[in-house]
Amino acid sequence: MGDSPNLRHRKQCIGEILKDERGTEVEIIDDEVTSLSTSQDSKSSKLMAGSSPQTDGYILTPLKERSVLTRLDVYPFVIAYGFLIFLDYCVQQNDMKQSWIPPFTLVGFPLTLMLHLGLFLLQQWDVSWRATVGYQKSSFMQSKSPRSNDESDKINAPWTHCLVEAPHIDKHHASHDSGIVAVKCLKSITPREGSHDAVMVVNFQDLIFRSRLSKSNEDFDFLLWTRNGDISSPALPVSGAPSEQGRFHRLRYPVQYPLYFYKQWRGHADMQQLFLAQQTYGANVTQIELPPFVELLQEQVLAPFFLFQVLCVLLWSLDEYWYYAIFTFFALLMFESTVAYNRLKSLERLRSHTIHTPKLIWVYRPSYPPGKHGWIQVSVAELVPGDVVSCRQINLMRKRNHEHSESRLAQKQQQLNRVPADILILNGDAVVDESLLTGESIPQLKVPIEADGSTALETELDLQEHKQSVLFGGTTLVVGQYGNSSLAHWPKPPDEGVVGMVLRTGFETAQGTLLRTMAHTQKSIDGIHTRDTYVFILLLLCCAVLSALLVWEEGRNDPTRNYFRLCLRVIIIITSVVPPELPMELSLAVTNSVADLLKKKIFCTEAFRIPVAGQVDFCCFDKTGTLTSDEMQVKGLRVPVDDTNANTRDAIEVGELMEPGTSVPLPALRIMVACHSLAVNSGNSSDSQGLESLALVGDPLEKAVLETTGYKMMRNGVLRKTGKADGPDTILIIHRFAFSSRLKRMSVLVKENGSDTTWVLTKGAPEILKTFLEPESTPSDYDELYMSHMALGQRVLAMAYRKLDPTESKQSLSDLNRESMERGLTFAGFLVLHSPIKHDSKAIVTELKASGHEVVMITGDAVLTAVEVSRQVGIISRATKAYPPTFELSYVPSKLGTVAESFLPSFELLPLLDLKEKEKPKKLFLDPSGILNLKRLVQAGDLVLCISGDTLQKLASDAVEQLSLRNKNKKQSDDKKRMLFHSEAQALLKEIVPLIAVFARHAPRQKEAVIAALNLGGHKTLMCGDGTNDTMALRRSHVGISLISSPELEAKQRRAVRLISHAMTEQKKGVKQKTKSKKSKSSLEESFRQLQEAQDELDQIDLGDASIASPFTSRVVNISCCKEVIKQGRCTLVTMLQIYKILGVNCLVNATILSKLFLHGVKQGDRQMTSLGILVAALFFFVTRGKPLPKLSKMRPPVSVLSTQALLSIFGQFAIHFTAMTIATEVALSFVDPFDPSLIPDGPFNPNTLNTCTFLINVLATVDTFAVNYRGEPFVEPLRKNKILWRSIQATYITLIVCVFEVFPPLNDLFQLAEFPDIRDNDVGERKQELHHLPSFASLKHVLLEVVRLVGFPIFMSFLMLADTAFAFLFERSILSLLARA
Repeated sequence: MGDSPNLRHRKQCIGEILKDERGTEVEIIDDEVTSLSTSQDSKSSKLMAGSSPQTDGYILTPLKERSVLTRLDVYPFVIAYGFLIFLDYCVQQNDMKQSWIPPFTLVGFPLTLMLHLGLFLLQQWDVSWRATVGYQKSSFMQSKSPRSNDESDKINAPWTHCLVEAPHIDKHHASHDSGIVAVKCLKSITPREGSHDAVMVVNFQDLIFRSRLSKSNEDFDFLLWTRNGDISSPALPVSGAPSEQGRFHRLRYPVQYPLYFYKQWRGHADMQQLFLAQQTYGANVTQIELPPFVELLQEQVLAPFFLFQVLCVLLWSLDEYWYYAIFTFFALLMFESTVAYNRLKSLERLRSHTIHTPKLIWVYRPSYPPGKHGWIQVSVAELVPGDVVSCRQINLMRKRNHEHSESRLAQKQQQLNRVPADILILNGDAVVDESLLTGESIPQLKVPIEADGSTALETELDLQEHKQSVLFGGTTLVVGQYGNSSLAHWPKPPDEGVVGMVLRTGFETAQGTLLRTMAHTQKSIDGIHTRDTYVFILLLLCCAVLSALLVWEEGRNDPTRNYFRLCLRVIIIITSVVPPELPMELSLAVTNSVADLLKKKIFCTEAFRIPVAGQVDFCCFDKTGTLTSDEMQVKGLRVPVDDTNANTRDAIEVGELMEPGTSVPLPALRIMVACHSLAVNSGNSSDSQGLESLALVGDPLEKAVLETTGYKMMRNGVLRKTGKADGPDTILIIHRFAFSSRLKRMSVLVKENGSDTTWVLTKGAPEILKTFLEPESTPSDYDELYMSHMALGQRVLAMAYRKLDPTESKQSLSDLNRESMERGLTFAGFLVLHSPIKHDSKAIVTELKASGHEVVMITGDAVLTAVEVSRQVGIISRATKAYPPTFELSYVPSKLGTVAESFLPSFELLPLLDLKEKEKPKKLFLDPSGILNLKRLVQAGDLVLCISGDTLQKLASDAVEQLSLRNKNKKQSDDKKRMLFHSEAQALLKEIVPLIAVFARHAPRQKEAVIAALNLGGHKTLMCGDGTNDTMALRRSHVGISLISSPELEAKQRRAVRLISHAMTEQKKGVKQKTKSKKSKSSLEESFRQLQEAQDELDQIDLGDASIASPFTSRVVNISCCKEVIKQGRCTLVTMLQIYKILGVNCLVNATILSKLFLHGVKQGDRQMTSLGILVAALFFFVTRGKPLPKLSKMRPPVSVLSTQALLSIFGQFAIHFTAMTIATEVALSFVDPFDPSLIPDGPFNPNTLNTCTFLINVLATVDTFAVNYRGEPFVEPLRKNKILWRSIQATYITLIVCVFEVFPPLNDLFQLAEFPDIRDNDVGERKQELHHLPSFASLKHVLLEVVRLVGFPIFMSFLMLADTAFAFLFERSILSLLARA
């Protein structure tokens, strides 16, 4: 597709000076800004560097790149190398006779090389070192001549780069890297202001920061919006703080201005301002740059741990262990290459989300082209904030005889309908599929921004509060149509699509932010670089140092020892306790867990959270779509008995529940038919591709209600009667006031065919809608009616209506606002709905509670409904035969104190339902003493607490207000959303929130605040949800699990399960009747087929970017995934602890064996080391293949290797193996000739009895650590069920027996084993005479030698190995049983 005229014009203008009649000009200067001054101004540097709210916590420091010769890693070392070379040259020429010069140069060259290498590595590991070595901190300087318009005026920016340091994030969240980036300088001249100006731009990981260098002008990302797109016009009084001179700020977008700003917006004034916006914000693209594989591999191989591993390999090769060194090096290199390759593939998958089919979009630009209506088509890449665009869905028609292309067609259509930016709707309405961002498949209705009334006009735009008016970038447009709105300052667009203002583009959109976060995130926490790991290695290191000191002392006193070899082996002993395979094994454990979860249709994108899932103690669940189905079933209506006289009756009576299908009064019927946000995806009638069949999209609740009315939506806004309903033939929806989670209601304006009457139809939460009803139409038992249904777990919606008077009906829509419409309403009845509980919700909740997890519900539904569903699923369990009394924490103004003294007494616990007198407990207050009492009552199960979102908000607000009164000079924030996360509010909530079982009527921010309070209280939280309202809570929790929401498929699965259950019952009954049995068998097969089809369809649902951003995403539409994640987390946690223990014991044993051998001048064989390394790698791989047990245990797994149990186990097992090794070496030394060539210090390897015994004990100890430390039940399957590990251990034991008894000599030759000596009585007698002078030890050794003489060396070694294994097993079992009882 060729460039549009606008894009070609733009390309011609890039780099040129753009002028209009006002004389404003903008030009782009090269990235490298030449410095005309090197003076430093510390005060200015401090002003420019630092963190501010405008940088979102990022710290930016201006730098100037040093020249090559002034770099700290160049000129000092050039001098040092030159001096050393000069000294060496003079010695060679005999110009200098000093004796100190040769050793000085001999030591100086290696030290200088090491310093140079160390400085190079420090720059790779720490960006601050790289900034210090290669750059110098700088400041800005601006010089002005008296003539402001003189061409000689210059702006000097003596800095070329910027150090960007990212903010620290919670340890369970990945953090961005820090780095040094080049700076771009944008220079502008604005004659109206009479000054030169320059803006410095920093692009760090697709985050744009800007800083102005003059005091006279403001940055263009502020001027474009404060002056309504015209920088030469007077500034508008809109909110938003201008940036300080020299201070960096994030590139600002028009997302926080008052609503009247958007009402007045008419697009960019002219092409000059358009190009200015294009140069300020850049192209609307989100292409992720792919780094080369070599670059990713370089990051891996320059990491400190890998370099340490290479050092270990080098040490082994210096000691002539070539096979072992080569094997270890290639294993490490393959592992790091795999990590780099997986990282590259992950970036490629992300990049596939950013490359879309190029398309054109209609944009309103009144000044181009001249003489036209202002609407032109441009590429979506050219969109800039402030553009007024029109979006219309594109429907493609599948060609005949191309059934297999249907999925490809749907994918292409989805790409074509992808929303290109974050767009605020100004005119018309739309239906979008936001599953790409939220995981929720229910399409959402989007309506124009409401800017009516003085209060609303002053309200600032909030993308969360006003999300019903925002098309988020990356979502899929299902329906988009033009409407009649007061915000229409432009002609109707040619495609008659929904019109909106572009708010954010590129990587600042909702989708772009997620992609940027994932693309530029550091490697996740892998369990290696943690405090526990370093402390554990330090403990092992202390033990190794003791062994190394013993070898050093013995070797230093031996004049025959080579000091280089002695130092080498001392270093090998010390480094042997830091296992080089630790990163590989821990990563392998986590990687295998990710694969196991994938088999269970659970996708994990942040693998480091899997071990965290094993520590979860609080499980939080949403209700609708999570514990219950999204599919709503209409239970019936409760309507006034005589609605025609409703306004004249003294007391309105409400009839009994009317089941679906019965005749419905007309007022209630109108609301059921028209008050909804449904839309029809019928294609574009002007499209040449043709029409598609009608498809109703929207909330399943509203679909279920409409299906019971006998009406059908023929096209958007038009409903026609298809059944025998007693109502008008056609109902036309004129305008919609969309549902808001804050308002908890929605309204529509409708007309009927053949009538000019306009009706206001409203539905919403009963407690909210009651305040809008006329008192005469409100039943006296209004509260009791809806509460009685909520107490049964049913969802209740109140319905009301009003007839507009002729004056109001004649007004245009621009003069009507929501506040004036939703007043004086007449009650029309209650709509009662039921959401079936998912079949396994109760079983999973029961098992979670039985395993020691706290389970709570966080929902937006009413308190009574939430409490009843909590009882049904087991969150609230029966104490004996009855449920414990339920209390709601409510705000009741108290006389006990004011907010200044204590606000807590104003919150009381009130019975949720009327209790019998004997069941009413003493009145409970939420004061400090009351909280302690509540903890006792809740833990005893004597009561259950619930709270509404309003009360939670009030608690937070009062806590912050009290702090403000205590600190009279400190102004606290008035933002209610931020108050929830204020430190004072969170400190209070962390004490109260763990006591509450049900959180009802909670908005998304309030859900997030609950999770934050639990986290602050030291709990590990799991949040499971399925929709938009749960997204923030999912991200805040330690383990967030999003469910794929698909009500239709859930209903299909439930029907199939019911049919299977019924068919199996019939099959059992029909055993005696052959024909009936065949029929039931056929029915059973059909039911299984339907169930499999539903699951296959569910598997085809695409996971969106929000699912990638959420740590876990489940294609299983029930909460069983939570149990699976916790089980796998516990399994991974136990496996990682096993790895630590195995490596710890093995490293201590290896250090001891090396010390024993080096003391006697003996070493191990190369093939011995290599075969042992291969065996350890294989066994570690098999250990990580352990599967979790099907049932959760109440016992919690240990979470740290520094626990008492783990440390006792490690050092106890080491003591046992050390004893066995000491016995074997001392006995073996009795049969080695002191003049044997194999005992020559620092000589080549020669097999003898000593190294043969130590090798056999070493292999045995290694295998024992795997067998003994395999935890198994109650978290992982037993060792016998891990068949490949069990068989491998058995095979190793058998191999050891074969080697001990020399059954197969070639095997002994392969492992470089010497033959055991043939014991004779005279040999033993000679050894006894030699050891006669050691009375204490000789007696024990004499006994051992006597045993050897009696049974023979092979049998003695067999008994020693058997005893070593038995004692290790007994000790481990004793430790576990003792600590379990404790």
